[in-house]
Amino acid sequence: MLVGFDSALSFIQSVAIDGAHVLIAIDQPLIVNNPTGKRPCERVAGSILGRMKSAAQPANTEGSGARFFGSGAGIRRFLDALQPDLAPRRARATGPGLCAIEVFPALALATLVPETWDRRTAAKYNPANRATFNIDDWILVCDTVTTWARSEGFKQISKLTDQWSRLERPKKSDQDKLDAILCLVVAYKWWFGEPDECVVIGSMDAGYIVTPCSNEVRTVLHQVAESKDVPLNGNFDLRSPGPIERSRQLVIPVDPPTRRVRVVESKQADGRSRIDPATLHRQLIECARQRRTVTYGEVAALNGHRWSQGLGTSLAGALESISKTNSHRREPQLMCLVVNKRTGLPGHGFYLTMGDGQDGRESTELFERERDRCFLWDWSGAESCSWGEGVSK
Repeated sequence: MLVGFDSALSFIQSVAIDGAHVLIAIDQPLIVNNPTGKRPCERVAGSILGRMKSAAQPANTEGSGARFFGSGAGIRRFLDALQPDLAPRRARATGPGLCAIEVFPALALATLVPETWDRRTAAKYNPANRATFNIDDWILVCDTVTTWARSEGFKQISKLTDQWSRLERPKKSDQDKLDAILCLVVAYKWWFGEPDECVVIGSMDAGYIVTPCSNEVRTVLHQVAESKDVPLNGNFDLRSPGPIERSRQLVIPVDPPTRRVRVVESKQADGRSRIDPATLHRQLIECARQRRTVTYGEVAALNGHRWSQGLGTSLAGALESISKTNSHRREPQLMCLVVNKRTGLPGHGFYLTMGDGQDGRESTELFERERDRCFLWDWSGAESCSWGEGVSK
């Protein structure tokens, strides 16, 4: 359901009863004290998005910015009436309280949809921008959210986003709903995830953004933030607040740029999963013998897990270990057998290993050559070798 600020306020007040901990993730600047220009956190976010051929809009309180962030703006009236705690640390707590954090779906997608970061082009999934809208990107973002929702047990969300991925002509209102779910994903990772799954860009004084952060994005983010003298996780105590009750906690993602809200109830979250390199090595050898590839989701299932971003990080580490072993033994790269379900191609790490980061036909040909080498290789000797040979200790 799509609603405005007033209806969202009424609903939130109805559930923020004594003893409840309510977290609201808002895709709009919450702390804006600068009369002109950009906030420091936007300068950092803009640099990250600029690497993906996108941009971050400035938030300020004067001129045209007064309409959106001045004292009479809708978001100001909403926050004044609600009076939430805006401290990110307290949003991770489990005790009674009403908290709100600022999130930025476009920035989060660099981590949530790693293909966009790898290709250095942001997802063009806004139907209102007819000149740039890309239906493949729409499907990519929907499928990513569907996979996440299934892994966390959100059947209703996964059903919705799967349906949205099949829309031939999505509308702006469909994107509003999708962005609201992306707010939920960020809020969920911030509330239930490990402390290093997300970062806080900026400060309570000048404004901040909470965003998920992969290892690849984090490396660049640290460089950019340091060069612009903007704190990362500064002025915040981001240690885990202690054991978290993970059943039936209410998370409310809000998407105020179009004054929309989506309400979802969270469920039990699984622990962090890991892929054992030695086990995956044996599995990929068996795939090679059967002359077939395997998708990321199938790798997760083979190892008794559901797909998640944390599992993706573990899989990347396992594939890197296998790659080093293959290189040491002068074997074909087994990592090429793990492919994206949609494209049928391996991830960017394979092309970096092969010394070719290009996309398109050349990438397909490189993959097919290495895949066929894996299919034809005699792997019997590999099984007799000790695992990890060639991997730096």
